[in-house]
Amino acid sequence: MKINKKICALLAFLLCGISVKSYAAGGTVSVARAFYELARQNNVEKIETLLQRGYSVESVDERGFNAVCLSVVRQDKKAYNVLTAYGANATPACLKKVPDSFYRLFFGISAAQSAVKEYTPDEPYLLGTAALAAGAITAAYIFRGDTDGSSGGEEEGGEGGGGEGEGGGEEGGGDEGGGDEPEPVPECPANSHWDEASEQCLCDPGFDHYGSETGCYPPIANCEEGGQYADTCPDNCVPGYGNHGDIRRCYLNIEHCADQDRNSCRQCETGYDTYGNPDKCYSTKTCEQYPNSIPTDDGTCVCNEYRGYHGDPYNGGCSQTDGGDYQEGDETIEEWNNYNELYCNSHGHYDIELKTCSYCYAGYDGDDCSKCAENYLDFGGLCFADLQCGNNPHQIQQNDECVCEDGYVTYYNDETQTLQCLEPMECPLHYEQYGTECVCKSGFDENCECPEEEGYTYYPDSDTCIRTSYVCEEKWTGPNCDICPIEYEITIDSDGAHCGNKCAPNRAPIEQNEDCTECGVGYQFSSTDNNCIRVDCVDENNQVIEGYLYDDETKQCTCDTENGWRMGVSGVCEQRADDLIGMYNSNINNSTITVENDGILRDIYGMKPYESMDEEGNITYYGSVYNGLTAAGSNEGNINITNKNTGGNFVYGIYSQSDIYNAAVIHNGTEECQGCNNYATGKINIKDVNSGSTIYGMYNSSENDIYNAFTYATGDGKTMNVSTGEINISKETEEGGAVSGSTGKIVGIEGGGNIYNAYSNSIGGVNVNSLATGSINITHAGTGDITGISGTNSAGKINNALAYLDSPVSNIVASGSIVLNGNGNVFGISGNGTITNSETQFKKYYYSIGDFYSEGTIDVTSNSEMSSAIGIYSSGSNNTKTSIYNAKGYNATGNIIAKNTNGGSAYGIYSAQQTYNAEDEKKDMGVYYNNTYNAFRSSQVYGDGVALGNIEVSIEGYSNLTQQVTGIFAAGNVYNAYANSGSDVKLETIGNINVTDNSTVSMVNLRGIESNGATIANAYSTGQNENTATVVTGNITVTNTDTKNGYSTAAGIWTDSINPQGTQLYNAALVNDKNTVEGNITVESTRGRAPNLMYGIYATSHRVDEDESEAQPKTVYNAFYYNEKEGDAAGNVSGTINVTASTQSAMSDGQYYGIYVDNGKAYNAYSSSANANVVGTINVDAYGGSNEGVVAGMYGNMAYLDNSGTGSSINVISRGKGSAYGMKGDNAQIRNDAEINVESTGGADAYGIYIDKGSVVNDVNGVINVSGTGNNYGIYAISDGTPAGTTSVENRGKINLNGEKENIGIYASGATATVSNSGTITINGEECSGGDCNNGAAIKLENGAVFDNSGEVDSESAIDFDAWGENVVLNTGGSFESEDDISGTLQVSSDVVKDTFSTSSSVENALSAESIDDVELKSNSYLYTASAEENADGKYDVVMNMKGFDEVTDADKASYLAMNYQYAQNSDLYNALKSASTKSEYDQREADILGTSVLPNIAQENLKVQRSLDRAMMSELFTKENKDVRKMVGADGIYIGRDDHGTLSGYDIMSQSMYALYDKRLNNKYRLGAGISFTHIDTDYNNDSSRKSFMVQGYVPLTYTNANGITAVSMARLGFADGDYRRRGYEKTYEADTTEITYGWLNELRYTMNLGAVNLTPFIGLNATGWYQDAMDEGDDSLALRVDSTHIFSLESALGLYLDKDIEFSEDNRLNIALGIGYYHEFADPYRGMDAHINDTFGNYKLRDIEHINSRDRGILSARINYDYKDFSVYGELLQYLEKEYPIKVDVGLKYNF
Repeated sequence: MKINKKICALLAFLLCGISVKSYAAGGTVSVARAFYELARQNNVEKIETLLQRGYSVESVDERGFNAVCLSVVRQDKKAYNVLTAYGANATPACLKKVPDSFYRLFFGISAAQSAVKEYTPDEPYLLGTAALAAGAITAAYIFRGDTDGSSGGEEEGGEGGGGEGEGGGEEGGGDEGGGDEPEPVPECPANSHWDEASEQCLCDPGFDHYGSETGCYPPIANCEEGGQYADTCPDNCVPGYGNHGDIRRCYLNIEHCADQDRNSCRQCETGYDTYGNPDKCYSTKTCEQYPNSIPTDDGTCVCNEYRGYHGDPYNGGCSQTDGGDYQEGDETIEEWNNYNELYCNSHGHYDIELKTCSYCYAGYDGDDCSKCAENYLDFGGLCFADLQCGNNPHQIQQNDECVCEDGYVTYYNDETQTLQCLEPMECPLHYEQYGTECVCKSGFDENCECPEEEGYTYYPDSDTCIRTSYVCEEKWTGPNCDICPIEYEITIDSDGAHCGNKCAPNRAPIEQNEDCTECGVGYQFSSTDNNCIRVDCVDENNQVIEGYLYDDETKQCTCDTENGWRMGVSGVCEQRADDLIGMYNSNINNSTITVENDGILRDIYGMKPYESMDEEGNITYYGSVYNGLTAAGSNEGNINITNKNTGGNFVYGIYSQSDIYNAAVIHNGTEECQGCNNYATGKINIKDVNSGSTIYGMYNSSENDIYNAFTYATGDGKTMNVSTGEINISKETEEGGAVSGSTGKIVGIEGGGNIYNAYSNSIGGVNVNSLATGSINITHAGTGDITGISGTNSAGKINNALAYLDSPVSNIVASGSIVLNGNGNVFGISGNGTITNSETQFKKYYYSIGDFYSEGTIDVTSNSEMSSAIGIYSSGSNNTKTSIYNAKGYNATGNIIAKNTNGGSAYGIYSAQQTYNAEDEKKDMGVYYNNTYNAFRSSQVYGDGVALGNIEVSIEGYSNLTQQVTGIFAAGNVYNAYANSGSDVKLETIGNINVTDNSTVSMVNLRGIESNGATIANAYSTGQNENTATVVTGNITVTNTDTKNGYSTAAGIWTDSINPQGTQLYNAALVNDKNTVEGNITVESTRGRAPNLMYGIYATSHRVDEDESEAQPKTVYNAFYYNEKEGDAAGNVSGTINVTASTQSAMSDGQYYGIYVDNGKAYNAYSSSANANVVGTINVDAYGGSNEGVVAGMYGNMAYLDNSGTGSSINVISRGKGSAYGMKGDNAQIRNDAEINVESTGGADAYGIYIDKGSVVNDVNGVINVSGTGNNYGIYAISDGTPAGTTSVENRGKINLNGEKENIGIYASGATATVSNSGTITINGEECSGGDCNNGAAIKLENGAVFDNSGEVDSESAIDFDAWGENVVLNTGGSFESEDDISGTLQVSSDVVKDTFSTSSSVENALSAESIDDVELKSNSYLYTASAEENADGKYDVVMNMKGFDEVTDADKASYLAMNYQYAQNSDLYNALKSASTKSEYDQREADILGTSVLPNIAQENLKVQRSLDRAMMSELFTKENKDVRKMVGADGIYIGRDDHGTLSGYDIMSQSMYALYDKRLNNKYRLGAGISFTHIDTDYNNDSSRKSFMVQGYVPLTYTNANGITAVSMARLGFADGDYRRRGYEKTYEADTTEITYGWLNELRYTMNLGAVNLTPFIGLNATGWYQDAMDEGDDSLALRVDSTHIFSLESALGLYLDKDIEFSEDNRLNIALGIGYYHEFADPYRGMDAHINDTFGNYKLRDIEHINSRDRGILSARINYDYKDFSVYGELLQYLEKEYPIKVDVGLKYNF
């Protein structure tokens, strides 16, 4: 039983004198070993027992090792600390015998070795020692490592010790449960077992104790017999082997190795070298003629791969690179080359032109500024002025101050103001030396005792009493109860200081303002300052109070900051005191700077170093500034700043207008030095309490660079070069919330140049180790924004982590971390240039590299509903290139975490700048889009490296405001994962975006990506058709986890604004390459009420507030492949969209879409080649709204939707009241050539495809499966009955329906809806068509919809076409078969007779039934009649017989058409004519094709315009004036309108003429003259045709006048016209040019009689008008016309009279009103027409106006008014033609008589 074993063990421990039995094998145990074992177990009770009995802790064993050395050998720091705590020498002499590798591993340094002394037992060495030690060890094993004397198994034991439940606790054996229970078998140490016979643990076969009392160990190979002790073989290896730093093993000696470490050679003998291979030393002479090669065992030479060389040394040589220049992407490589650091040791200025250090900084000297100048001392490579400290007793200089020597106490004498070094005094407990007396230590009470009350803790090891917690009284706050909030004023009385008895002066009195939150008179609360500030800054004399600025317009008071005034905590402007600067006289710190400020308004600087300042205050800054810098060894710089109780001051950790480094390693050595490590640490700690300060960790406003952690390394060796930069800033918090009054902005780093949090660089050398770790940690408990890194210059780049590789076989690592938490806006990185979170860069392709990676982490948290948390923010500078990368390059990992805990907004990346201007390859300026990448690789080299971008954005809490939660927002282009490869290397990019809404915010917009760029991609890969290995993966997950009661949206990708170039949006895209791309979008709502709008992808061309006319279509691809070289087409593209809402929306209408596009195109899968594997999958599973909703795979308005591709599918499930749609479109074109699965389980209707105006094609590979508990429709189509609202449906594939309610394969409604089916429709497992079919119908037509059948329709029941909707059409290849009767009206498609010149066509076996007697056949071609004829099989052929053309048109056209039909000319012509279904449609179709709807108008138009112009010109010659010379100019405008007449289009003519006339009296009767006119004719036809013509004509008039009132005019005319027309033909518009030569001879005789009040003028005339019209050619289209040239002539007589009256107002001012009537008779044939023919036809037909061809007589009624003022005349005339349709003419004009 276990209790008996414990008793035995205790007895053995206390009483036994010679030996005991234990779990280990028997034997003597040294005191040193006993002390070690007890220390290992922390068994202090037994250690003290040994010490009390007189045993020394310094006792040694047979090898000369004491307990401390044993703990070092076993690397047991726990035992070491216990032993030294009990007084053991921490550095005993035996440490020199410890193997160097063990020593270095334990202490980090080497110890000098010495010979091992011969073992001598400790004195006194009594028999009891062994007994006591053995008993102790035995007890230790029995108690299984317990340190408190118990047997519990909770704590881990030592060797062989048990963990939880092993040998302890309830199972470990208490005193209960003894009885007859059998004793369990004890557990043995490793490699041993329990032996019942000997009742002890024995070693397993193959294991032995090897001198150890407690363990069993395997033999060590190549250890001499008897030379092994336990698991070590110290210096006892067989010849040819040695420990070489590891006593647990024997390693083969490496020949010619001078310094071997284990199995590696550090240094070979002279004449030998490892050449980078530590396993062997090679002769340097063997391959010295082949550079960079090493010998092999057989004597040949190979390239030294250990140093990165590859190739053939005998042919081509050895090289570390392939000779090319490479980089990731198109950005500039950020290669560091700071000459001051490299060549002047950071202590001087390097002149690039002179290539020398032009001068050294103060205190430094030498060519490279590496020496200290005279009167300066060197401290770790830094030079400080010699302070002559040695002149004072016991003082030495340390850096820039005097300190006491070791062993002396520092005392600052206030009286003498001097430092004194005193000899130490022995002071009582709790006292310490102060000067020459002992005083009570701080923290103890008046009795110098540590108070026993709660909150105080005494630490005996250090003899300190520390108050660990406070219970603040009154209104005091802070961890030490020493901060009084700014609302209160501190008052002092006899009891001390009080906080809370009185409000601050800027607050209302406490009597009426108990919590002092109300502002006092003359003050108002400022949210910016979080304080009550003064609002009245004008005194009683109307003068602005000093320190203020007053704005007359805004009536606002602000502090005069330019003159040093800032807002103080009291709410009034205070004058800033002189700056407080920790260091200004050195550019390198490498020490600790402590700066404290309490209550003084002044700017604070940890470091503000500068070289000099002139009398005017102009500062000359150092070239570079360092907090911690090393070139060799370790250095650390610390800056600690505390600022309390101040107003609007500025606090800077480091301020400079030069390059700034917080921690920098600049190692420029070339020697090999394994183990020579260089460490630089820079820490900036800023603590701000109860102030309104603006804080910067590091700051410059110049274009110089800033580095938090910087490592630059070169050389040959394995030296570790590590820089660690830390920036820690806090505005303090108290228990329960923010410290009152904490406001102001905090920025970790701000600068105008390049900024790096962590920069690791290697250039040249081999085996370089460069590591940079930068961290920025900021917490803000008050109000104000936080920025981790802020860039102020668009030309400057920002990198959180950058690793730059330019050396082989090297380890280059950069790690940057930014962690921010605040109550305002929180920006991880903010800038307006290029920003990168994590980046690797390389200049060459090295064949061998080591660890090369970067990792950047940005973790930002905002706790405000009014603010945002943004990982990377780019405001963008106008027209500036601003690229953003989360992870860029080989093995780059970027992590962005953005969180808002109080219901506010959050963004992973926010980029505001859309475009920039730049020159293209031709030097032309162009507009380019800025790019944002989550994960980016673009390279020809360094495969197998992953660029991993992770963005996690989340919110929680509550807000009643609308919030935005977005992974990436970019005004420009966005790529989640992007790769561009120029060779077949495996580039891998993974972009992960996770957006999570854990809030109860009612209205929120969740977006994975939101962009307005030209390209938006989740996963995108491109290349040069050389890559098959690259893998690009984009994952977007948007998750809602709580109820949304308001209008909320969730989308994987969202774009909704105008892009002038249009937008291409890809889930997964592969362009010009052969690799693998995968895009996954998941939008889900897992708990609570789902957002009412959820989209996988949402794309609209414009917002409602944007100008729609400027919008460009957007195109969406779920999976996309394009290759401009078809022969290279290959690759795998997979796009998956999952939209899931596990509950219904709280809104009435919930809508859920896989893809939503408005004005654009959408493809589930698109491929330019069938050779590529392109698969698109869309899954939508949702409930909908509380009353209705939409659950759709793809939706488009004014769009084209396409679901195609082998393996592609759309899968939709509606579980609630939302109707389910596979594809849904409004005014859309939809094509399905893949699989659609739609299911409704909640009773809502389900649609495979739904279309409202547009077209649907279910192609040959298209399968539509619809099932559910509501009505099920395969295809549902609606038209509005108008030509503009036409809808067409064509089913070539399969439609499968399953359900208990109405099942309809194809439903169509509307007079302009047509359905055609050549596929199959299956309802509840049976193929069927028409009528009732298992609770459904294959096709249902309503409201005039048409079914066009070109497939097989089989029905077991009767078929009644009228029951289908009356508009059933039979097409080529179509048939209807019924086992019963067929009845109703069946239309025969005009397509049956197309593409044939036969006069009879048929559809064979079109009808098969018991009877077709009640079938009425109706031809849909007006040119044909339809009939049914029974064939030999008993079925019926439907035969179409053609009518004669003379039955449908006039003889001229009938002859032309019949002849060309006979000779099979121009099938397009006859197909168009055959497609007309009615006489009116045929007549109009024929007129449109043959041109008779427009061209016959030309003759009438020309005559009307010419006669009108002639009439105007003639009227001017009949004027009453009879001057010797008449000169006039005029303008005439004519409008003539005509309505349609039959198929001949009506028109509106607008004619404008300018003319000039001149004539001269020849004698009293005759005048002769000349004239010219310019006329523009513009005709708009009612059928959207048009004609334009410009005409120039000349005139020669002869006028005769006599005294009897008779006037006769004869005028000849000749002119030229040029123009063109646009003719609306059949489904196309045709154009042709026109050219005409015009002529005329006009004659008119008038006789005027004055009747007193009026004048009566009869007239008679004879006018000849004509023109020659050139041929017209409409082009080569099959239906284009060719019109022959023609001559048109008119000879017309005129007879009529005018009645006019003159009203004279003055000599120069009169009015004439005239009425007229005329009769005209035509003697010629001007309407005989033009000869024309259609391309590819014989003969001609006439283009003539049938209505006017025989028209000879016409009349005109006119009314004219003319007003003359001096030489100006204005007139207007209205003419009514007395002919068919009574057209009218309006004529207006203006003339001037010279």
